[in-house]
Amino acid sequence: MGSRIECFWTEPTDMVLRSLRRYNGSRKCQGRLGYCNVELEIGTEVEPLDPRGYLGRGDDAVPHGDPRWPKHCPDCGRPFAEGDDWQHNVDRLFRGAPDGKLYPADKLPPGAMYDAKWWNHPGPDGITLTIMLPNSDGLVADIWHPDTPSKDGRPWTRTGKIPRVTCTPSIQTSSYHGFLTDGYLVEC
Repeated sequence: MGSRIECFWTEPTDMVLRSLRRYNGSRKCQGRLGYCNVELEIGTEVEPLDPRGYLGRGDDAVPHGDPRWPKHCPDCGRPFAEGDDWQHNVDRLFRGAPDGKLYPADKLPPGAMYDAKWWNHPGPDGITLTIMLPNSDGLVADIWHPDTPSKDGRPWTRTGKIPRVTCTPSIQTSSYHGFLTDGYLVEC
């Protein structure tokens, strides 16, 4: 039997994390993504939750001349050009992780559960259940929505009360294969 992770419920706060990202997806780099990429957190602040539950994305409100923008790729050292991508991100922070820290949704630890109201695929309890899965590459969060259609076009069968949920059949993503049973992710 593989690893066993206990699931836990998280909820959005009125706090957001702002970050500045520069990247060039077409420029090859020896970094872990294979292209030049860097994201720099610039702080947290209060931002009331959108009534629809959106996590939020920024705009170009941070001028390109602001000295906080990353200047170079940390992996290869090449400077970013004006024509490379500029991204001001605003991510809602969630509370409820066992370590007491606040996390953006896509960086919650494995086992975290939350209601992705914006996804609009509610389950039997009206919650669009979202579960963070362990991932093998450590690059992109492995996020699972058991109430959305699977490969066969039907959602998983979900029973139990959150977080003590059981879903059938098994979970199969590009980096995780296992089961959600009575609130535990159990790897095959």
